[in-house]
Amino acid sequence: MEDKDIIALYWARSEEAIRRTAEKYGAYCAQIIRRVLGDGRDAEECLSDTWLGAWNAMPPQKPARLPPFLGRIARNTALDRYDYNAAQCRSGGFEAVLEELGDCVGGVPMEEDFDFRRLGEAISGFLDTASPAARLVFLRRYWYCDGVAEIDKSICNNCGRCVDKCHFDAMDGGTYGYKIYIGGRWGKKVAQGRALSKVFTDKEEALNVIEKAILLFREQGKTGERFAKTIERLGFENVEAQLLSDDLLQRKQQILDAELHLVGGATC
Repeated sequence: MEDKDIIALYWARSEEAIRRTAEKYGAYCAQIIRRVLGDGRDAEECLSDTWLGAWNAMPPQKPARLPPFLGRIARNTALDRYDYNAAQCRSGGFEAVLEELGDCVGGVPMEEDFDFRRLGEAISGFLDTASPAARLVFLRRYWYCDGVAEIDKSICNNCGRCVDKCHFDAMDGGTYGYKIYIGGRWGKKVAQGRALSKVFTDKEEALNVIEKAILLFREQGKTGERFAKTIERLGFENVEAQLLSDDLLQRKQQILDAELHLVGGATC
């Protein structure tokens, strides 16, 4: 059913309006409520109160867009219940969102009586400095109360780009370090480098891996062969295992003293 038809049912005082609203927007409103209160009986009761709130609001109101209108009723209902639970020392896990929002608009008290216009101006001023993508994150986090994002480790390549794009502590910054790619090649035959599986948090450890790569190239590379070709011939997993172990460094002097690549084309 179209939204305009649902609104018409409210204005006609037909109880069918509530059933149609629940069918179309029940999951949407329930999600908003659960983000504030969590799962449980409180959330179920607030959802019922949301439909009652919509019934009492239409008429006289005739919203231009029904989803945000219902979302506002659901959120306000959940916040009222949150305030009640807080007074009864029953936590719904919403405190973290309030604390983060307080950091964004520092100087405006979040849990005392305050001028709502001042708060609105503070939030608007903060968002004026944010990018469109950051504003969307702000809306998802502090209006819809989305939780903190979790990275799927099975598909993450540790590029770090999501950390730079995701603001307001919505994503854990994780570990900062060095990624090392091997096997890349430019020229007539192009090859894309592949990253080693480990993130190196220590600069000296990363430099040691580069030194081990040079030693491996000297010992196992063929005269005139590009490093990318060496890795392709030996196998990436084999080369990675050697670079992540200490065997090459332990045999460093032996490798350097070996009589290799004495004649031929380019040397290692």
